[in-house]
Amino acid sequence: MRWIFGLVATCGMASAVAAAQDNSVRPDAVVQSHITAYVEADFEAFMGTFAPNAVVVFDGQRYSGQSQIRQIYYANFLEGAPQIYIADSKISGNEVVLQEGYVFPDGTDICCSRSTYTVKGGKISKIVIVSPQ
Repeated sequence: MRWIFGLVATCGMASAVAAAQDNSVRPDAVVQSHITAYVEADFEAFMGTFAPNAVVVFDGQRYSGQSQIRQIYYANFLEGAPQIYIADSKISGNEVVLQEGYVFPDGTDICCSRSTYTVKGGKISKIVIVSPQ
């Protein structure tokens, strides 16, 4: 089972909230729903946090749209996927920046990637991820 700690306390995020299609949804609530879906290994709920035309940029590699994003994240929902924790976070306008660490089944801890989430219309429109050096 996956786990998370520090996100709610560090970021002051509300409990998981279904992301509505309007701008009244706080970006941190959308990202919290995204992280919660990951932690709970709910791939469909996780994918539901993305806008249809969302973009993920992972270490410079660009993935566009639900189909490509589904392909890059699918392995994170299989048995043996790493657990996630949030080391730090900040909110600025419609962006949420997380320092994310991962713990693998063998105990290996990789900290920390930096993920910048852009939220528009109650959905994640872009994530830029930079792996730890």
